[in-house]
Formats: sequence, C-alpha cells, structure tokens
Amino acid sequence: MIRDERAVVGILSMVLVLGIVAIVITYLNVDFFPSLIKNNEASHMREVGNQFSEMVSRMEMQAIFEVEGVMASPITLGSKTLWFPPSSGTIGVEQSGSVHLNATNAFVRVLEGKDYSAVGQGVTHEISQGTEETNIAKITYFMLTINVNNIGTNDYALVNVSVYDKDGDYVGSAVVKFIKKAGSKGQEWTGVYLIVSNSTTEYLNQPVSWYYAENDISNYRINLLNPNYRFTEVLSSAETPLTLSFTYSSNGPEISADYTIVYETQEGDEVGVGGKLKNIDLTYLCNAIKFSSSNLRFIDQSYVFECSGTILHQEDGNIFYQLPSISFDRRGTKTEIDMLIINVIPKDYSEVSGNRLSSVKTKFRMGRSTVFETNTLNLTIITNYQNAWYEYLDNSLQKLGFEKGVDYEISKGKNVSLKIYGVSKDGERDIEVHMKYAEIEAEIGIRG
Repeated sequence: MIRDERAVVGILSMVLVLGIVAIVITYLNVDFFPSLIKNNEASHMREVGNQFSEMVSRMEMQAIFEVEGVMASPITLGSKTLWFPPSSGTIGVEQSGSVHLNATNAFVRVLEGKDYSAVGQGVTHEISQGTEETNIAKITYFMLTINVNNIGTNDYALVNVSVYDKDGDYVGSAVVKFIKKAGSKGQEWTGVYLIVSNSTTEYLNQPVSWYYAENDISNYRINLLNPNYRFTEVLSSAETPLTLSFTYSSNGPEISADYTIVYETQEGDEVGVGGKLKNIDLTYLCNAIKFSSSNLRFIDQSYVFECSGTILHQEDGNIFYQLPSISFDRRGTKTEIDMLIINVIPKDYSEVSGNRLSSVKTKFRMGRSTVFETNTLNLTIITNYQNAWYEYLDNSLQKLGFEKGVDYEISKGKNVSLKIYGVSKDGERDIEVHMKYAEIEAEIGIRG
C-alpha cells in the first residue's frame, strides 16, 4: 500500500516537473526568446542608423570641400550572435533617383562650374535726381558712365555721388565735373575734373581727362574705386550700412549718366554681380546607398542615402532619418535655396550581404556649382521614396511662412514636383539658388 502511494506521488511530481518545464519552454519560445531577438535586432538597426549618419557626414565633407583621398565607413550587416541565429542585411548602390531643375530667363552667375560673373559685371542703373543705393556694407565695383551734349564755352555739367552713414549723416562725396573753356590761342577744350571730399577735407580736386574742340562727349567712364582718386577713403571712413545718393546738374548742356555697381549688403547678400540670362534645364542623377535588413522578429527596414539625406523606409512608408542638405530661407522679399546633390558612383562590388561588418569606401570624383536668380523655380525629384521628400519639402516651406497655393505648389505621384514663386509680381528675380553637384565613388565590401 505504501509503495503504491509513493508511486503515485512520484508520478504526480514528474507530471508537475514536466508541466513546469513545458511552461518554461513555452515562455522562452513564445515570449523571452522572441523579445530578446526583437530587442537585439532593434539595437542593430539603431547602430546601422548611427553608422549611416557618420558615413553621410564624411561624404558631405568630401562633396562640399572636394576632399581628396579615400574615407572608409563601417556598416554592420547583421545583429550580434547569441545562442540563436543573427539577422542579416544587404548593402549596395541603388540606381534610381534624379533631380531636375528648371527656370526660364534666369540670371546665371555660375553654370555647372562655368563662371559668368565677369560677364556684364554689375547692374547698370540710369541716374535720375535723387537715385539711391541703400544698405551697402562693401562696394567691389563702381563705374560711372556720363554723356554730355551741346556743351559750349564756359558751360559746365556735373554728376554728384554723396555718401551717408548708417544714421543718415553726410560723410562725403565725389563730383565729376565737365567744364569747357577757350585756350589762349582760341582753341576750346573741355576738362573733366574730379572733386572728392568729406565734410571737412578736400581729398582731390584736379582734372582727370581732357577733350579738345568737341561739343559732345559720349560714354565717358570713370572708375570711382581707383585708389588714386581717394573716394575709397571716404567710403571706408563711414560706419556701415551706407547709402549712396546720385544727382546731376548743368548750366545749359544736356547731361545723362548711369552707374554700374557691385556690393555686399549688411546681411552678406551680393548685389550686382555679373552674369548672363539663360534658361535653366538641368538633370542630375542621384544613385543611392541602400541598406536593407532581413530580421527574424523586428520589422524589416531600409536606410537609404539619397541625394544628400538618409531615408528610413519600411513597409508602411518612409521618412527622413537624416535631413537632406536642401534648405530654404526667406529674407524680406528674397528667397534663398541651397542644395547639395550627391551622386554615388559604384566601383567594383556594388552589393554585399551577410551578417558581418561591411565597409563603404568613398572617394570624391568631381564637383560643379550652379548659381542663378529667377522668379519661378521648378524642382522635380524622381525617387522611390516620394512620401519622405514630399513631407520634407512641404514642411520646410510652411515653417518659413510660405503659403501653399500662393507661394508654392507641390504634388507627388511617381515623383515629387515643387514649384516656388518669387514674392515680386513685376518679374524681379527674387529667388536665388546655390546648387552644388558632386560625384562620390563608393566601393562596398566585407571588412577584414
């Protein structure tokens, strides 16, 4: 009897032990191991995101500063190996995207590295009484062109350029004066005098040119930044921002004049830099570097470096993990757009897979810049990640106070299309675009 009871107790104990073991195994299989695997894979994806950020920083430095030499960036393909199989990943160059810029009748300073800034240097303005240039920090080019007609003996005609400081106080002036006189032998001549002074001192008062027996003087040009004329001393003595005021007068002769000027404003903007009117129609490829995970438990994700930003993509959509180097700014009535476009050129191995440590070696190949002003800009991005680009561009403009449907239009379908309008309604080119395109060679392989 006692033996039977002991046997029953033993059986019950074994059943309990087996039940506990089954519960533990079930817990491990259903909860513990999946949770551990998921956390391990999530940690790996965060690691890859950080590695991508470091890689992008290196590539942007290579593109912007045209840094020579090879830079290597590690990318971990799989999660850490524990007592279960690690996840794996694939990294390679995806050849898919492009950026298209279009602007009609733009004022181009630099086009794909070709410098037009020396063409038509400066913006030319006709002088009328009281013409002004304001908010001047530094003048780099200043040319007067003067025409005098029907000048007779003892006649004069002059153009006056007055300088005022930031408080509106008079600082000094440059006066270009034409005087016609008769010589001792009856021969007439016209002297061109330059008088430069400030409120207390006359720096210069002397003839700078002579004309004989002429009643009309056409297109007389004088460079007011010539250091021998000392007008630069007047300019440098005033506290910026400066204001220039233009007037003219005569005692009979007909006089007309214009000025051509290039200067920087107090905010650092350039006014009057030379350029050429052209239609802009540019397309740039944007091959991407893409990492795709093969996870057991954590949701599969991809990190995609495209153009100049990193996109985080998964089945339900995509967003920018690291914002692209495409920025917008509005200063008064002026819109400034800065763009960096990086095209990845694959070398040798364009794709590797596994769970080991991979290496992305990048090298600067070439770069060229484009700078232009326009009143309407069309930007089209052909991409597999329309949502990320649409949200970024739309949000960036709205944060600056741009009104959709008035200041810009944006749409997405197979690509993302953005159209930005200048504030000016009279056709003034108040959108300034600075764009840098660079090609970066990428060699992808297994490290070690």
